[in-house]
Amino acid sequence: MLSKILGIHWGYWNISSVDKGEVYRPGTTVHDEDYWLRMTRHSVYLQDATEAAFAAGHNQLVEISPNPVALMGLMSTAFAVGKADAQLLYALKRKVDPTESLLDLLSKLYVAGMPVDFGAVFGSGARVEAPYTQFNRQRFWTNARPSAGVSGLPGARVNLPEGKVAFSTNADQAPSALAIVEAAAEAVKPGARIIATEEHADLPPHGEVTTVVNQSIGGMSVAVYAVRGAQTELVAEGFASALDLGAAPIPGVAEVPESAPAATEEVDAVRWDPTEETVEDRLALIVSESMGYDVSDLPRELPLIDLGLDSLMGMRIKNRVENDFQIPPLQVQALRDASLADVIAMVEEAVAGGNVDTSEIASEDTPAPEEDEPGQGVGVAPRDASERMVFGTWATFTGKAAAGVTSALPKISDEVASNIAERLTERAGIEVTTQQVHEAESLESLADLVREGLETEVEGNIRVLREADGPAVFMFHPAGGTTVVYQPLTRRLPEDVAVYGVERIEGSLEERAKVYVEDILHYARGRKVVLGGWSFGGALAYEVAYQLHQRTQRGQDSADVAFIALLDTTQPSNPAPDTPEETRARWERYAAFAKKTYGLDFEPPYEMLETMGEDALMTMLAEFLATTDASEHGLAAGVLEHQRASFVDNQILAKIDFHRWADVTVPVLLFRSERMHDGAIELEPRYAEIDPDGGWGVIVKDLEIVQLQGDHLAVPDEPAIGIVGKHMNILFLLL
Repeated sequence: MLSKILGIHWGYWNISSVDKGEVYRPGTTVHDEDYWLRMTRHSVYLQDATEAAFAAGHNQLVEISPNPVALMGLMSTAFAVGKADAQLLYALKRKVDPTESLLDLLSKLYVAGMPVDFGAVFGSGARVEAPYTQFNRQRFWTNARPSAGVSGLPGARVNLPEGKVAFSTNADQAPSALAIVEAAAEAVKPGARIIATEEHADLPPHGEVTTVVNQSIGGMSVAVYAVRGAQTELVAEGFASALDLGAAPIPGVAEVPESAPAATEEVDAVRWDPTEETVEDRLALIVSESMGYDVSDLPRELPLIDLGLDSLMGMRIKNRVENDFQIPPLQVQALRDASLADVIAMVEEAVAGGNVDTSEIASEDTPAPEEDEPGQGVGVAPRDASERMVFGTWATFTGKAAAGVTSALPKISDEVASNIAERLTERAGIEVTTQQVHEAESLESLADLVREGLETEVEGNIRVLREADGPAVFMFHPAGGTTVVYQPLTRRLPEDVAVYGVERIEGSLEERAKVYVEDILHYARGRKVVLGGWSFGGALAYEVAYQLHQRTQRGQDSADVAFIALLDTTQPSNPAPDTPEETRARWERYAAFAKKTYGLDFEPPYEMLETMGEDALMTMLAEFLATTDASEHGLAAGVLEHQRASFVDNQILAKIDFHRWADVTVPVLLFRSERMHDGAIELEPRYAEIDPDGGWGVIVKDLEIVQLQGDHLAVPDEPAIGIVGKHMNILFLLL
């Protein structure tokens, strides 16, 4: 049927996905009895056939099946062979009317240049001229026009008797009525300061506006009127003065508060004490808390990046080391290439007052990847305490990190296997034999062996940071990260406060919160609950509070939320519009960041982005990261996965409409950094400008804002986290 409609002669050639490498020529009998047996009993070589089709110059592939099942595989292949602009289509789809689906396919092929014979579809008949497109025209040009003496603010001036001054301008010249008040006061008395203002009505979008300034002793009153024919309407009024009033308040006039300075109140500093611990012990603690490993599982000689160090972890380690040891700034790149032993040497030298030399890091002594070992992709990063312990133990005794916890393990000697078995037995408290280590196909299976004996700190979605009988604090994971980040905060909270970390799962914000609500009700055990989170974690906390509020309204089991602690959870002052152009620009920035940061060539398939949407592209990105050869980029499991997860979570945060949570009446404690960090601004330039309230003022009535020092990445660590703990502790006293 399609061959007649499309004018295709199927006898040209046929690339087989059943017989590998075969191209059947015209006249060849393909679909005989043996073919059907091979197709149902042997392997299918769809990827090989797809690659051959692309190599032959074809750029349009149509999957003909009852429902598209191979389309994602075709997308992955297209991306892998550099055909990001390929058009991948399907004939039929489940739950879609077949006629509608086929017509949609033919239309897409037609606009792509295929000679579709629509007469074969609809039959013969008279042809009519297609109607032209009716455009919905909208004007976006300003109504302002050049004029003599009326353009600009406050407008044309007229001096009136008794010291009064009037100005006339057009409403479309002014961004607001308050701008007219300020301009008029400045025009009459340069340097005058607005003391008080009040708006009575909205400034009209167009039409004449008259402003009257009445000078008096000590200042001037300014009134803005909208002219409607012979009538005038008071829009706004204000009072301005050029006097130096100092700090003395004006009776009857409220003072306008200045922006809150960064919090500098006294808190006990948490820093390294050379009389109580060594540099090595302190650094091992900092690195382990930042990366989620137990101190005893951290290999000293292996590069941190092989253990999963990403850019966020690197910045946190850098900030904590500089704060705890009070040393000059370290280079992030040096940390990226360094092992724990290298960092220890760097800090010891800095503490002694010397110049830190990083020239030996990643030198010729660092073992290069073996060229004859095939790449295994970035693999799956360690997902819980058991897998992190096994991952670190393997790296310690083999001298090389595994590609991932699910990747195939190389052969090792009996001595190395015995050492690994002995360490796992000691750490897990159950016997692990050398034979079991040899038989393990992946670290995942080894982790399954020790998980029963290991008292893991993560149970399901909850990480128990501290168990106690007092109020229950639930801190939600940041974008793409884990709740290990809240260990410094846990130390700052009272001993009788229980602290739980809520770990990351996939899904939309609403879907994740629905799962988390059940966990929180289980762990809360009827106690007062505090919800909080850093970055994206704050949005999760608010969504959970919203769903708990809904459960209360419906009379279901719920929890009593005392307050919400938002650790620099914000939106840009001017959020990015949801347009195809903005989506494309966002992916271009992400690809540039991946290239610069990790040397990763990721060219987004923009044609697929336009035709199949951003969700399909995210799926392709996940497949790309899972099959990328990490050895080419010096990366380990988890590094790129963190970037993918961060990208997903931050996109959810950017698209949230805060008004959704307007019904939540819980007090909110918002901790604001001085600025967003450079990496986030690079990926989303709009984060360079954030309102003081982070966008929360529109829905939160009981909002307390605490200004912290440093950028966004400094918030969860000392010294900023000390300020966070102090203000949270004040609210705990009121519970």
